[in-house]
Amino acid sequence: MKAIILAAGYRKGLNTFQKDLSSALLPVRGRPAIEFLLEKIQILPFVEEIFIVINERCFLPFQAWLDDYVHHVPIRLISNGSCGQKDNCGAAGDLALVIKKEHIDDDVIVAGADNIFSFSLTDFIHDAFRKKPFPLIAVYHGDAKPKLKRYGMVKVDEAQRVIDFCEKPPRRNGLNLISACLYFLPKEKLSTLEQYLAINTNGCAIGDYIKWLSQNDAVFAFEGKGDWFDIGDDDSYTEAIFRF
Repeated sequence: MKAIILAAGYRKGLNTFQKDLSSALLPVRGRPAIEFLLEKIQILPFVEEIFIVINERCFLPFQAWLDDYVHHVPIRLISNGSCGQKDNCGAAGDLALVIKKEHIDDDVIVAGADNIFSFSLTDFIHDAFRKKPFPLIAVYHGDAKPKLKRYGMVKVDEAQRVIDFCEKPPRRNGLNLISACLYFLPKEKLSTLEQYLAINTNGCAIGDYIKWLSQNDAVFAFEGKGDWFDIGDDDSYTEAIFRF
């Protein structure tokens, strides 16, 4: 299995604190936030290699961090070549870039670098193996979360199959779960990403791909328990500092 961490986005909400630093490298408990995610990935016995997709502007800070970071699973930085939002190809494009460039033909766990959560990835992967050959996404209940329009919102049936997905909806419309930007893509489904990008050149958000996939195939959801923070804006980052 390979792990791909999406860290190439350009921050819009974090304007008051280190605005030129990737949110993945912001300190939480005195450590870069991305290290909490990497700890969870590295204890999975199935993961053989980790790729972190970054933009060109953040390459040097990430390289400086990686040079000092002690890890036992190989980690490689992959730049998507972008230097600003205008030439950014989106998270779905970044994912496709790594899969194609590294000739990946294996199960893939995909995670947003902005995520900090307390549940075990082992439980997520075990559920993913039970659902193979179908993809699995992690979700959280959205009842207590502000700014729901910042997230992908999900609705599932009794079998936990995704029956509706909307990226950053203006209202809930029955969508009661938040997509936590954590996905398992079995190798049997990797080709669907190229299919999606070939016909949806303007929909490069990873959530748009998951929505399309759920409309054309079965996608299942795993409900995470405990704390989850998306530190992509000032409020969420501050909350993570004090609560995580």
